[in-house]
Amino acid sequence: MILLCFILILLLILALTALSLILHDLKIMNEQMAYKKKANAGFDVCVHSSSKTVVSLQKKINELYEQLAEAEINKLKKEQNMQKLLTNVSHDIRTPLTSIKGYVDLIKKGHADRSYLHIIDQRLTALKELLDDLFLYAKISDDDFSCSKESVALYPLLCKTLASYYYDFEQKNIVPEISFEYPNLTVSANRELLSSVFHNLISNALKYGQDHFVIFEKNGILSFCNPCGNAKQIDIDHLFDRLYHTENILSADSNRLGLSIVYKIILIHGWELKASVLDDTFSICINFSEQR
Repeated sequence: MILLCFILILLLILALTALSLILHDLKIMNEQMAYKKKANAGFDVCVHSSSKTVVSLQKKINELYEQLAEAEINKLKKEQNMQKLLTNVSHDIRTPLTSIKGYVDLIKKGHADRSYLHIIDQRLTALKELLDDLFLYAKISDDDFSCSKESVALYPLLCKTLASYYYDFEQKNIVPEISFEYPNLTVSANRELLSSVFHNLISNALKYGQDHFVIFEKNGILSFCNPCGNAKQIDIDHLFDRLYHTENILSADSNRLGLSIVYKIILIHGWELKASVLDDTFSICINFSEQR
């Protein structure tokens, strides 16, 4: 009986000693965390403990601090990128506005010319497109953005989008060619966003393409191909970067957010997007094959 009591007392002493050491370790960790918060310091919480639980807790705390630091860095980068975006776009907005104001002043001074109204209308259209794309880019760049999806037939949607550019192609004397290996191909997509992808790619081909424009689907891959006089100057690796441009390729009034929007929408849907240049032919390909 005495031996049993002695063993119990010994176990209690050992337990209290272990608990005291754990509490001491936790106190040190708490002091370090308080200092980190006060001094905004970047060191790791560190305590030399014999307790596996304390060591595991220390590891998880440091991982959490690391995740918070990464989140803060990403937040700062997004703020800087958005500031840069607004700076660049504000310049693009001022260009058509300055032009519009100039022609309006001429009209006010009595230099009436119907061609001025046509130019003003073009500038207003370009300005509207830029603002629409800026709104869409900001919308789909939001971390909380989510979109509903449905089964969308690619061929009818693409034909409908092409038809809306009938007069634009006619003015450039281009007859677009379209062919589908699987005319009934459907994908799970947000119809509005997919339509925006087609609009941007077709608009891009109209602005910078020459002679002809070919769209074809094979094995679930949809390709947009057009000759481009300065195709070899295109930086494929940065083509889809926000506001990427090459002065010899893009005109002063071009909307430079289009391909960035295409890239983001493709990522949202989990598809694959690739661009390539072969001789003087520029191609952008969307791989839907995994959703066939």
